[in-house]
Amino acid sequence: YLNYLGNFIRKNDLPIPLSYYIWNEKHQAPLYKINFNCLTEILCLTDDRLIIQLGSKNCIGLGKTSLLPYIFNDKRKESLSNDGNMKFRSSCIDVLFSNSQNKSYVIFDVHGTINNEYNSDLIRSIQLYASCQIIYVAEDDLPLTNNDDFVRLIMNYSLETSKIPTIIVIFDQNYDNESSSSKLINQFQN
Repeated sequence: YLNYLGNFIRKNDLPIPLSYYIWNEKHQAPLYKINFNCLTEILCLTDDRLIIQLGSKNCIGLGKTSLLPYIFNDKRKESLSNDGNMKFRSSCIDVLFSNSQNKSYVIFDVHGTINNEYNSDLIRSIQLYASCQIIYVAEDDLPLTNNDDFVRLIMNYSLETSKIPTIIVIFDQNYDNESSSSKLINQFQN
């Protein structure tokens, strides 16, 4: 039944959880789980291109998932998972499939950010197969203001990940100020 449910969810443009939390009664705490069936199907049974989008901790709650319909015209904003308790969403990864008319890509949408305890190995594994990655950062994540450069961290997992076509989205708190935006661009290019 689970295979049929996955196909139903997929055909109706809904995200399928690749990683998620369930409540552990014994420890009275959330337990992180990975849906390996979903990952196996994508990596072994399809030839779709993979796209991963993730952001720094400074971009949590700024709308990474909400931007997907503006980047991919077959995504409906109503079908995206962008609400809920952050405790149960952070480090989770949703999978969004392209619609049936244009089977060309699968999006891995990382909620929250990279968490070494939970999802860093999973993200690195997905990156190895990705055709493109979208990285969201804020001004505080750029090299001149932060010694722990998020972009460099993401790009330097391996030689393969540094070669992946990458789109960098900078969330600018002062986007109406043109000189501030130019300063950010110059800072990033240096």
